[in-house]
Amino acid sequence: MDIQICSLLKEYKKLEEKFPNIIQFNRLILDFYVKKTIELLEKCDKSLEEIKKRDRDFTKEELVSLYTVYCVIGQETHPY
Repeated sequence: MDIQICSLLKEYKKLEEKFPNIIQFNRLILDFYVKKTIELLEKCDKSLEEIKKRDRDFTKEELVSLYTVYCVIGQETHPY
């Protein structure tokens, strides 16, 4: 992923003079998604640490219950 981002940034640099508005807009989009990806990876790391603390696996019923609660909470905070 880092290589792809670096490659995009190099291409943006080459095209920046000719297409400043488009490149600036694309950089904003790229920055947004890079930040979101970093946040997601941090959440996954935290989740992994919590998984390691457990002494047993969740049952399928527990997972369905957790997923249902997560979806309901997610809808309340992000109504779309």
